[in-house]
Amino acid sequence: MIFMLPYAKVATAQAGGRQALAARAAPAGADPLRVLFVHGTLEIGGAEEVRLSLLSHLDRSRYQATVCCLQRGGEIAEEAAVLGYEVIVLGRRAHACSLGTLRALRRVIRERRPHIVQTSLARASYWGRWAAMLERVPVVIVEEHAVADRADWARPLVEGVLGPRTDCVIAVSESVRRALAAGARASARRPTVVISNPVNDRRLKVCRPRSEVWRELGLTAEDILLVHTGRMDRLPGAKGQDILIAALARLGGPRTRRPRTVCAFLGDGPARAGLVGLARKLGVLDLVRFVGYRRDVADFLAAADLFVFPSRLEGMPIALMEAMWMGLPSVASDIPANRETLCGGQFGRLVASLSAPALADGIASLTSDVRGRVELGLRARSYARGAFSPQRYAEAIGGLWRELLAKNGELLSGSGAAAG
Repeated sequence: MIFMLPYAKVATAQAGGRQALAARAAPAGADPLRVLFVHGTLEIGGAEEVRLSLLSHLDRSRYQATVCCLQRGGEIAEEAAVLGYEVIVLGRRAHACSLGTLRALRRVIRERRPHIVQTSLARASYWGRWAAMLERVPVVIVEEHAVADRADWARPLVEGVLGPRTDCVIAVSESVRRALAAGARASARRPTVVISNPVNDRRLKVCRPRSEVWRELGLTAEDILLVHTGRMDRLPGAKGQDILIAALARLGGPRTRRPRTVCAFLGDGPARAGLVGLARKLGVLDLVRFVGYRRDVADFLAAADLFVFPSRLEGMPIALMEAMWMGLPSVASDIPANRETLCGGQFGRLVASLSAPALADGIASLTSDVRGRVELGLRARSYARGAFSPQRYAEAIGGLWRELLAKNGELLSGSGAAAG
């Protein structure tokens, strides 16, 4: 049964909810291994797409997954429910002193009796680990998706308490692992593995022809189409949309003789109005298309000439990986995560970060070289289909689960979850 209402309205007490902790040991026979994923929300975002990709490729004969959102659901929660997974939305504010959140999450754990609690992003990792620790869940895993862009004074305190009860940290990239090791001694002492993010291939299906996308965007046959995907969280923001708009001003200035270069911005957020104002101020409002959040990303990637990604900060860029998967050549800022994803520039053009002139030059050099652009896209596609495989990711996560449970003595030799 799938729950998409606040938990208090849909859950009922179960007679066995307070059984002995031994009842949570690994199931006998071929019963699946039970996993509870904890998120703040499941709205559109990189970490949320990773969850959906894993759920889409999980072997349900071996793993029984439940997803719990502390605050609210969202588009990704709805898609997980369509896949047939139980989605529980607590409807809590989940601030640092929300004991109601802790009580509700503990009740979910008592009733679902997971072998593993796996959390994603800061707020869910805070409450998810507290609840798992108090309910003595056998294995607790934290996913680290980002490199913090500002000092977090509370993190050392939180990790000092919850870090010792964290069985493993999954860093989504080598750059995230290095940042964790350098940032907090408590984090560095926790066992950490690097499992690169996957691409959700089931979402990257092209449904519309290129001509239809261009017609929607009001383009002519002589135009060049750039695509950028990312949240507009604040201005200036981590995704660098302001740098891209400044680069468009250089590409579309009155003295340029190159074809008109138009960029479609896929995404939304509180910085959108400011970005529209910046485009108006720089005189390039006719060169930008703010199309909002879209689930037909594949249609835009397939219709574009170039993907542009001038981020200031990344953990493991799903948007860039999706462009590579689709064979779309990329120009990206030379920051650690982008450099790692593009293998030092083998599969995309890296330009100096925070530099609109460098970004404009990178865009111009690729848009003027059709053959080089196509070859770059083909190389990126070939690499991405192996490196970012969702099947590979699901197998790696499943292997980690079994390894940790076996290490903690919670997996019976006869369990179906231990097979393979």
